[in-house]
Amino acid sequence: MGGLVLHYGMWRVNGDLAVSRAIGDPKYKPYVTSEPEMYSGDLDGTEDFLIIACDGLWDYVNEVTAAKLVYEQISRDCQKFAST
Repeated sequence: MGGLVLHYGMWRVNGDLAVSRAIGDPKYKPYVTSEPEMYSGDLDGTEDFLIIACDGLWDYVNEVTAAKLVYEQISRDCQKFAST
């Protein structure tokens, strides 16, 4: 339909709007679907946490770094509560 998705540090619709922000924006409707990409998986209770995030996070942080940051925050919170 004539639209482009270009990479300028992050993926952008027509080089302008971040892909996730273009969903629902009438100006970008001919080029961007409003159908989200979804994944469904079963949780078995052994998970420590679940990170739900959009490309705004994943454009800059990989899964290993994100998990490390969560574990570090949990550790800080535990230390803070243990000292009170």
